[in-house]
Amino acid sequence: MPPDWCSDEDSIGIRAHPFLHLKVQRISIAQAFFQKTKGLVMVRFYLASGSLKMPYVDIGLARSLCDFMFCRIESSRFTSH
Repeated sequence: MPPDWCSDEDSIGIRAHPFLHLKVQRISIAQAFFQKTKGLVMVRFYLASGSLKMPYVDIGLARSLCDFMFCRIESSRFTSH
């Protein structure tokens, strides 16, 4: 089963973090005041080993991503252990 990918930008460049969709425990979408004017949000994936964030994501893409992840988790036949 291929891992899902989450990347985030920092001051040096982009880091990619592979993770299994089965390990996702919670997904949250947050929007700062300045992101509202540009229609951007930050998506955070909470895993058992910590959390990963994807900053500066278009709000429509973020909602589609969350729906896709929830559907993929719910329809998976694999166990998480």
